Amino acid sequence: LNKIQWKHTMELELIDDVRSFLKQRSQIEKDYSQAIQKLVSQFSSKRDFKAPPTVPNFDRLENRGILEMWKSLLDKTDEMGKRKGNVGDLLCGSLSEELKKLKRVKEQNFKRQAEIFQLMISEVLESVKELTNAKKLYHEKWKMCEDSRQKYRDVDDRLRSCNLKMFESKSTLEKTHKKNTDKLKQAQKQLVVQRNEYLLTVAETNTHLDKHFETDLTEMLKIVDGELYDIMRNSYTLFAQIEMDSCNAIRAEFEDLREQVAL
Repeated sequence: LNKIQWKHTMELELIDDVRSFLKQRSQIEKDYSQAIQKLVSQFSSKRDFKAPPTVPNFDRLENRGILEMWKSLLDKTDEMGKRKGNVGDLLCGSLSEELKKLKRVKEQNFKRQAEIFQLMISEVLESVKELTNAKKLYHEKWKMCEDSRQKYRDVDDRLRSCNLKMFESKSTLEKTHKKNTDKLKQAQKQLVVQRNEYLLTVAETNTHLDKHFETDLTEMLKIVDGELYDIMRNSYTLFAQIEMDSCNAIRAEFEDLREQVAL
């Protein structure tokens, strides 16, 4: 859960960074737009762009031409300023709002899925606990079986070699041998049952873990991420398109001015 939390937090910070960048970039574009339009207004108000007076021995057409070009340059610069203002509006408009909505939805999804994830973890831990207990019981049964086998071997060896203890009869040793034989058989049966139980628990736990990591966790991450990657890609694409449209429009304006001047 800590790794998922880290991933989620990092992505939220990225969304905030992109929104902050767009907001600041938008304000820069708007400030630039206002400064450009103010500059154009300052120079436009200084001059009357009507036809200049007639001056003897002076080419009136050339005089009017440079004045018209100056007016055109100011107009196109003003248009550039307006386009920059439009860029600012677009950057802090729907684009920024889409990212704001994305963050809100992602936070809501994570909160809901975190609760589900805690339940999933509890189930996994319970499954692992059952496996641990089954392994412990299997080890205990194995140890009991080994102890019974060792006791059986000791008595069996003594019986074969007629190695009787003091005050011990052969019939007593035979009874002990039968008793140890029965205990060994019982211990072996219990060991087989517990081994099968342990192997079954191992299989169930592995299946549970595989489902958790390969299915449940993957689905949970998909829900938490939601449309994160699509929206972020679309945001970058839209940002690039806004810039390209603005630059192309401004370039077209000044290419037109250049062609007018060249005539």
